[in-house]
Amino acid sequence: MISSLNLIRKAIVAFSLLAFAQVSADCCPPMDCCVSSDCGPSYSNGTIYVRGDFLYLRAVEDGLSNCGPALILDDIDVDGFPIRRVCTQCKTQNNGWDFGYRVAAGLRLSICEPSPWEISGAWTHFGRGSGLKCCNSNDSKWRLKFDYADLLISYYLPSCSSLNIKFFGGLRGALIDQQLHNNFINEHDDFARCDIIRECILSNQKNKDKFKGLGPLLGFETGWDFGYGLNIFFNADAGCLFGEHRTRVNFSEFTQGETFKSESRCEHQACQFFVDSAVGVRWNLMLCRGTELSLQVGFEQHTYFNANYIGNRGNLNLYGGFFSAGLKF
Repeated sequence: MISSLNLIRKAIVAFSLLAFAQVSADCCPPMDCCVSSDCGPSYSNGTIYVRGDFLYLRAVEDGLSNCGPALILDDIDVDGFPIRRVCTQCKTQNNGWDFGYRVAAGLRLSICEPSPWEISGAWTHFGRGSGLKCCNSNDSKWRLKFDYADLLISYYLPSCSSLNIKFFGGLRGALIDQQLHNNFINEHDDFARCDIIRECILSNQKNKDKFKGLGPLLGFETGWDFGYGLNIFFNADAGCLFGEHRTRVNFSEFTQGETFKSESRCEHQACQFFVDSAVGVRWNLMLCRGTELSLQVGFEQHTYFNANYIGNRGNLNLYGGFFSAGLKF
C-alpha cells in the first residue's frame, strides 16, 4: 500500500516537472494571448496544469469519548473516605482546527486543441493532535495523520452554455494513522489522604489504529460561469477502500507496590466507504503565451464511515476551508 501511494506521488511530481518544461506557445503566436473556444468546456487550450491547495480543516471522530476504561466505583471506606473512586469517562471532544495541504497536476490527452479527456493526480496531507475534556484532572490525547492520493481520469461534457459538467473516476490510496492516549488517576474526596490510604491508582491506556487501503471512486463536478473568468463550482464523489485496520491496545495500571500490564493486537479486513464534497468560487485569468492562472476558495468536507476501530466504529469527519492557486500551460 505504501508503494502504491509513493507511485501516485511520483506521478504527480512528474506532471509538475513536465509543466515547467513545457514550451509556452505550442498552439499560439509567440507574443499573442490565447483565446478560448466559444463553445466547449471551460478550460484553456493548455495541455498541463499544476495546483497547490492550502487547507484549514477540523477533524472530528465519533466514539472517542468511549475509548477509555469504564467508570469504577468501590464502596469500601477508610475513616469515611473511599479507597478507590476512579472517574475515567471523557465527556466532550475538544478538537480544534489545523492546517493541511494538497498538490495536484493534470495532463490533457491532446495537444493544440481542446480535448474532453484529462488524467490527473493529487496528494492530500492533514495531521491533527487534540485533547479530550475529561472529569477532574484526567486527560486524553488524540492524534491523527491523514494522507490520501488520487489518480483520476476525467471527461468534460461539451457545452455551449454557461453550465459545464465533468465526470471523473479512478483510484484512491489512503493511510489513516490515529492514536489515543488516556491517563487517569483516582479521584478521592480528600487528595491529601492519598499517601495515607496508599490506594492511589494510575491507569494508562494507549490505543493505536493504522488503516491502509486502496479502491475505486466516482464523482462529478459542475460549474456556472458568470463571465470575467468567475465560476461557482460544486463537486462530490464517493468510493470504497479495500484494506486492513491494524489496532493495538496497551493498558497499564499502577498502584502502591503493584503493576498490571496487558496488550492486545488485532487485524481487521475492512471495506472503508467514504464521501467527499466541495463548493467554492473559481477565478480564471488568461495570461499571455497560452498560460492561465486559476484561483479558488471554498469549503470542503470528507467523511469516512465506521473508521474508529479503537472505539465504537464511529465516523471520521474532516471539514473546513481551502484556498488554491494553479497554472495551466
